[in-house]
Amino acid sequence: MIRLFSASALAGAALLGACASADETPVTETRAQRGQIIAATECATCHSIGPSGASPLEGAPPLRTVLASYNTATLEMDLMDGMRVGHADMPRFTFDPRTVDALIVYLQSIQQ
Repeated sequence: MIRLFSASALAGAALLGACASADETPVTETRAQRGQIIAATECATCHSIGPSGASPLEGAPPLRTVLASYNTATLEMDLMDGMRVGHADMPRFTFDPRTVDALIVYLQSIQQ
């Protein structure tokens, strides 16, 4: 019985050590993947959401270029406060901080 407890304790310690030493890449990839899903759901009707391709709506900038002309911190606040920019057809978006974070991470991952 003591041997099983010791093996379990060692396995737990190894697992905690692996988690503590892991870099943030897996978390970032997960946030970027979530952000891509949000972009596909909320933005793809009008904007190109990938690293290439034209936007479906003429005049709608591809999301891969948005951060070149839009301050990231300002975009984050606008998305949380109810974004309404660009043109009258742009729907009003209000996202929670976690959703905004994921979308921003995704946008950063596709910027040219």
